[in-house]
Amino acid sequence: MLLALDVGNTNITVGVFSGRRLVAQWRHDTRLATGSGPLGRALAAQARRRNVVVDSCIFGSVVPKADPIIERAIRSRFGVSTAAITPRS
Repeated sequence: MLLALDVGNTNITVGVFSGRRLVAQWRHDTRLATGSGPLGRALAAQARRRNVVVDSCIFGSVVPKADPIIERAIRSRFGVSTAAITPRS
């Protein structure tokens, strides 16, 4: 399943897609992205609650300092690399 994150200044909106179908969604406070540990644990906990198996990830972000933290959190918790869409992309 595809894990898709929209990283804004206030919230990280998360959607999980199976093909083109949205199968789960939730939000986290962007302040979780101050370290990959807290963010990774929160994402993994929500994925487990929803029986989600992540095999790919993409994120869009307007918070440059969060980008490497998100990449590390996804890689460490789900074992997948991320594709990023940022103002620098």
